[in-house]
Amino acid sequence: MNKSSNRLFYSSRERFLWLAIVLVVASVYASIALVRSVDGRLTGELGRTLWYAGFAMTALAMLLVAIQQGLRRERVLAWTGLAIGVVAVYVLLFARVTSLEERTHLLEYSVITLLAHQALTERARAGGQTKWLAARAFCIVLVLGCADEGLQLVMPARVFDPGDILFNALAAVLALTAILAFQVLGRKLHDRA
Repeated sequence: MNKSSNRLFYSSRERFLWLAIVLVVASVYASIALVRSVDGRLTGELGRTLWYAGFAMTALAMLLVAIQQGLRRERVLAWTGLAIGVVAVYVLLFARVTSLEERTHLLEYSVITLLAHQALTERARAGGQTKWLAARAFCIVLVLGCADEGLQLVMPARVFDPGDILFNALAAVLALTAILAFQVLGRKLHDRA
């Protein structure tokens, strides 16, 4: 048996990424009781404006990170175009979803998916399991989404909703599709260089 297979973390970056996942998931689970009361207070034009502004800032941050990654590449235009496309999909989906809970799930579970995929990728780089990274990240997010809904079974003001589990899975699929699209583009640009 390989010595490195006995370790919990293969690198300090991997440990940091798993800790970030724990913190994000803890904040998601802690907010279960809070979201519905906030959703009731943020109605009307001001509420919509605040949520759209918050989402726009998150989307802009995602776009800037993607562009920054693209600046390291030779074909900045292709990289930036893909980043704009990914952000546009999120913005359009966000605009179509009317529930604050689903909007927050879209962002939360996309972030958890990105972190899980990065943690698994880091583990693979450091000598860990390299197969099925996207599928394993999806399974992690699916389990966390099911636990999120399971917690709502015991919350007095909340309701278990299998549709939320599906929406969390959709957020994971969107994030993984974006990750894989960037990876494919990166490989194609590298092969052309």
